[in-house]
Amino acid sequence: MKSLAKAENTSRNLQEMLSFRIKSLSGLDKVVETRDSDGWPILTVSNAAGTVTAGAKCLLIKIKGVDMVSKDIFGNADTAFTPHIIEVAQEEDALTSSEFATMFLEIAKIGMRIQLKTSAALAAASFATAVSADLDDILYPTKTA
Repeated sequence: MKSLAKAENTSRNLQEMLSFRIKSLSGLDKVVETRDSDGWPILTVSNAAGTVTAGAKCLLIKIKGVDMVSKDIFGNADTAFTPHIIEVAQEEDALTSSEFATMFLEIAKIGMRIQLKTSAALAAASFATAVSADLDDILYPTKTA
């Protein structure tokens, strides 16, 4: 049985910090939480209208648990309570380096593994694109690849 408690708490904290941080950025006004089909939280940082379309300034942040690879006592797939991965999806050249760095500062403070994903056109499917950078400063003793 997977627990979403850590991901939900991290999402709430990150949403609050990003809401304060983006006040200094032009064109980014809103941080909204949604869920993916598995229940993991996704934060969307966008303009006031909540536009997530090609060319719009926005950032998608997904917080999810790591599959433990092993099964639980009933043979079901299991997810570790910790560690978690933060996937950050952005459109190429939509955000300036200063806008991205401002938001990335808050994401990096959490201390989780971060996977950056860049796509030509940003959409919810952007999380399925290849990882362009995998940042992990702490190695956890789990059996993940």
